[in-house]
Amino acid sequence: MSAGAALTRTPRDISQRERFSGWLTMARVSNTPTVISNVLAGAALAGVVALNATVGLLVLAMVVFYTAGMLLNDICDYGWDRTHRPDRPLVIGSVSRQAAVAVTGVLFVVSAAILWWIGQAAFVGGLVLISLIVLYDVWHKTNPLSPLVMAGCRVMVYVTAFAAFAWPPTLGLYLACLAMVVYMVALTAIAKSGRYRGAVIARLIAGISILDALVLTIVGANVVLILIALLAFGLTLFLQRWVEGT
Repeated sequence: MSAGAALTRTPRDISQRERFSGWLTMARVSNTPTVISNVLAGAALAGVVALNATVGLLVLAMVVFYTAGMLLNDICDYGWDRTHRPDRPLVIGSVSRQAAVAVTGVLFVVSAAILWWIGQAAFVGGLVLISLIVLYDVWHKTNPLSPLVMAGCRVMVYVTAFAAFAWPPTLGLYLACLAMVVYMVALTAIAKSGRYRGAVIARLIAGISILDALVLTIVGANVVLILIALLAFGLTLFLQRWVEGT
């Protein structure tokens, strides 16, 4: 289907399957496992080296945050996508802009509420994360520092998970955050350069979980957590076959 034909489609032309697929595509669900491993690494840096209920709530909150951020990204990029990526769900109409805005707002509120339940430190970390997500999504196309902002989002997942269990920051947290910044800045810069195919970028995104597995190994986390991080890497690659990760 041509871009022009896609833009003229009416809501009645969109099947339920297309709508469902559109939401999954906007949410970049294929990359969600990397957020899970981020949380496990952040908690382990605070000394929590095994699964517990609080870690589970943190995973839920961060996954919801990530989903909201991905939806907001498409909302903010709508004008650009109409010209450069006419196959995006908002452009072809498989997801309405009004619904996307509403769901994004609800997801941010839900994730913040979960962090409030966990504790004040985690909640504050979540507020900082929201600020960085919004800053990136609104300004990333023309902001030369957008790779740093994106890196900051991932770092705040580490920090928020850490803060839920311990404070002040440790040397281990600082070093892990530095490693994540270097990795994410390089990844985002490569993606923005346009020199590599999307498949390369998708694999680099999956590699975030390998970095998390390394952090978990260094801090002596339970082998189950390390295996989950490695599984997150493999699952991300698998899901990217069905839902694009960029």
